[in-house]
Amino acid sequence: MILNQFQLREARESAQILLHKRRPPLQERNRRDLCVRVQGTMVHVYWQRRIGNRTKEIPKARATFIKSKMLWKVSWYRSNKWYGYQRCKWVPDVRSFYRLLAEDPFRTFW
Repeated sequence: MILNQFQLREARESAQILLHKRRPPLQERNRRDLCVRVQGTMVHVYWQRRIGNRTKEIPKARATFIKSKMLWKVSWYRSNKWYGYQRCKWVPDVRSFYRLLAEDPFRTFW
């Protein structure tokens, strides 16, 4: 199952909440940049780093839409494994997910 057109548009447009607060300055973006990818039922947030002529993606967080609950499940990436975010396992919409990442009160994601 993939997201409907409204959810896709909301996920892309509300990503500006996160990017505005956490994206590096313009001068550094050619070396590293914060990116958001919407794929299937997931929203991935990752760092894109350029090392020489290669590009490496370093995952930070993801939200997965669970249709049966009509909620987004929040996960964070550490040491080659995804973990459920214990402080706030579920958020009602993708905008809340971006807000959670941007504020990050417990410094889990950054």
